[in-house]
Amino acid sequence: MKNNEPATSNKRKSTPAPTRLDQLDLQLVDALQRDARLSIRELGRRLGVSAPTVSDRLSRLEDAGVIRSYGAVVSLSALGYGVVAFVGVFDTGEKFSALDTWAKEHPAVLECHHVTGRFAALMKIAVPTIEELNSLVMELVDMGVQCDTSIVLSSPVPDKMVTVQPS
Repeated sequence: MKNNEPATSNKRKSTPAPTRLDQLDLQLVDALQRDARLSIRELGRRLGVSAPTVSDRLSRLEDAGVIRSYGAVVSLSALGYGVVAFVGVFDTGEKFSALDTWAKEHPAVLECHHVTGRFAALMKIAVPTIEELNSLVMELVDMGVQCDTSIVLSSPVPDKMVTVQPS
């Protein structure tokens, strides 16, 4: 498998056109979502195809942008990040580019999305303490950004896999 760039690449990419996936492609994606540690040989055994077939398919799926990266889903609390919050950012006007740069560079920002609705952007933040969350929010205020913060109390659906369907 290739060592692709991380899913959180700093490069701005346009949304790729949907890729036509056959049943084997879908089975590969599903198997890797469940356990990205499976070897090419084991994937082939489970799916009833040869290792070279699996390798070729994975390369094609990576090149098409269907598989962006391989990794582990980690427990934020086990790593000391006891506070997870969503920060909604109101229209920032000319500060939008600066906010994007700040979000990409700030280690506490796990996700940042431009959205429709009440907010212009929505960020997922993980920090060890409330004090650190407050410090982060104050950084945004100092940048002239108006925001609304919601602290996560529980996560009944924390890491749901994408359902793979024929295209």
